[in-house]
Amino acid sequence: MRPSITYGRAKKIEILFLVGDMDIWNIRDSDDIEDLTFNFIDMIKGIIPMSLTSFIEKYKIQGCEINSIYEKIFTFLLENSTNSIWVPRCVELNSLEKELGLTRQMKINSRYGEY
Repeated sequence: MRPSITYGRAKKIEILFLVGDMDIWNIRDSDDIEDLTFNFIDMIKGIIPMSLTSFIEKYKIQGCEINSIYEKIFTFLLENSTNSIWVPRCVELNSLEKELGLTRQMKINSRYGEY
């Protein structure tokens, strides 16, 4: 599923098609603290790379239209990272806690060093 946006004279832009090949979608190796390249993690945090802005401006899109595209991209990122990463992680963690016999009360008590 690709988010799309209508702007100006009802010209439809498929956002991910336009920016899908950019290197901003890479996930940095967390062990490499010297790697300062912009990537997907920065996008999730809401940081907009200049390379994305420049790329969009090549298509003569400016101002409010660019902001609308950013809004679509971030909505898409948040929804998909929630559904593809966060929800499965929570399901897996709940399954592990159940397997280990951890109760809600045990987790609450362990926060205060009582368990």
